[in-house]
Amino acid sequence: MKKIIPWLSFLLLTILFMVALFYDRTIIGRHSGVLSFELNRIGSIKAIFKGPVNYVVDGFVGSPANLFQPWLIYLIAYPIGHVLTSFIYGYMAVVAIFTYLTLAIAYLVVKQVTNNNSQAFLFATIWTFAAYRTFDITRNVAGEALVFAFIPLAFFLAFINW
Repeated sequence: MKKIIPWLSFLLLTILFMVALFYDRTIIGRHSGVLSFELNRIGSIKAIFKGPVNYVVDGFVGSPANLFQPWLIYLIAYPIGHVLTSFIYGYMAVVAIFTYLTLAIAYLVVKQVTNNNSQAFLFATIWTFAAYRTFDITRNVAGEALVFAFIPLAFFLAFINW
């Protein structure tokens, strides 16, 4: 039972974070102008194999929607958004998955280094809800927020190979 407590705590923290971000069914940071770009990327996954130029969204005006980040980070958002009739729900699911993933990886890395559950949990919480990562999410930049999940892993790999 003691081994499952951090994982359930991460689930609870992720849910609380999502409630805080998407309170009253609005998206914090929707004014940034990036959200429409991100939602267009999710909507254009339907035409992923037709070519690099997206004609699905933006009134059938061709626009290269995936020059900077790969399609892979939004593959789960398309089916969720399609089923729930709004790609915003798909985007919310991606943010929740990235938040849980960041908590889990940070916890596992510090637990491996220190062998201390309390230190690992504290680091994972502080790292995941750090100001800049939260700022990236409120700017609706999911790709940059995903990077925060893997930075502790990169440092850990450098640490063990030192």
